[in-house]
Amino acid sequence: MLRIKTLALSAAAAAAAGLLSVAVSPATPSHAADLYPYGQCTYYAKAMRPDVSNHWGDARFWAYGARAAGFPVSSQPQVGDVVVFGRNIQGRSPYGHVGIVVAVQGNRFKIDSMWGNEATGRVHVTWHHTGYGVSFIHRRGSAAATSTHKKAATKAKASVKHATPKHPVVHHTTTHPVVHHTTTHPVVHHTTPTTTTHPLGHR
Repeated sequence: MLRIKTLALSAAAAAAAGLLSVAVSPATPSHAADLYPYGQCTYYAKAMRPDVSNHWGDARFWAYGARAAGFPVSSQPQVGDVVVFGRNIQGRSPYGHVGIVVAVQGNRFKIDSMWGNEATGRVHVTWHHTGYGVSFIHRRGSAAATSTHKKAATKAKASVKHATPKHPVVHHTTTHPVVHHTTTHPVVHHTTPTTTTHPLGHR
């Protein structure tokens, strides 16, 4: 009896820390267009969200791939999102991890996901928290997508506004003084001396 109580208390403590994983029955392949390896976290995320791409590679690259494909991506979770963990974030693999958000409580969220290190097809239920290295791929047209689009548009508008300084209109009025040039030319009187020639012999 004491052993059962100890195990129960340990499980409760793990759940509070967000470390408890509950494995449910294996999921059978259900999406013909899912090209990710069966049993990987990427396989399950694609199976639950058929709108995402088959070519985003390892889980840690999904946020980049989603942005490039025009999906809204943010740091705030919403039920139905694909959560993307970066390399080694919150104890995850060097390849990252993806899952489907099934519940949100403040900055904590619950996900369903497969674990690639098992590759058994079992779906695990785990709790995590928002923070560094955690992104959420929203559905196109969702409320979160609209909010993300508005924030991006507002930010872009503000950036353009700051990048274009307002130049005050300065009216330059140049007054050129009218200068009257008066040139006085002195009158020079040339006096030609008269030479009187006396005939020779006559003085």
